[in-house]
Amino acid sequence: MTNRAIMDKSMSEEDFARAVVDLALSCGWKVKREPPWRAACRKDDSAKGFPDLVLVDSARVLFVELKREGGRLGARQEEWRVVLEHAAQWNKYIEYHIWRPSDWEAIRERLLA
Repeated sequence: MTNRAIMDKSMSEEDFARAVVDLALSCGWKVKREPPWRAACRKDDSAKGFPDLVLVDSARVLFVELKREGGRLGARQEEWRVVLEHAAQWNKYIEYHIWRPSDWEAIRERLLA
C-alpha cells in the first residue's frame, strides 16, 4: 500500500489496521490483534477499551490504539490510555501510542527502529 493511500483521510480504521499489521509483520514484530467484537462480548468488563494492537519485538512492547482521522477515544479506551501511559513512565520498554493514517511516516520510523 502506498504512503498516499495510507494517509487518505477517508481510509477506514479496518484498512488502516491491516496496513499497520502488515508493516509490523514485515519489520519482524510479533502482533496481537483482537477483533473489537471479542472484547465486547466478554463477561469481564475490564477488557473493553483495550488497545487495538499489541506489538512486541525483542526489546519493546507497544500498545497501540488505532483511530481514523478525527476519531476520539471512548471512556474505556481513555482508562486504558491512562494506565498504560503510567506503566510506560516506569518501564522504558513499554510504549503507548494512538496512531492515525496521517501518522504513517512516524509509524514506519517507529517500527523500523
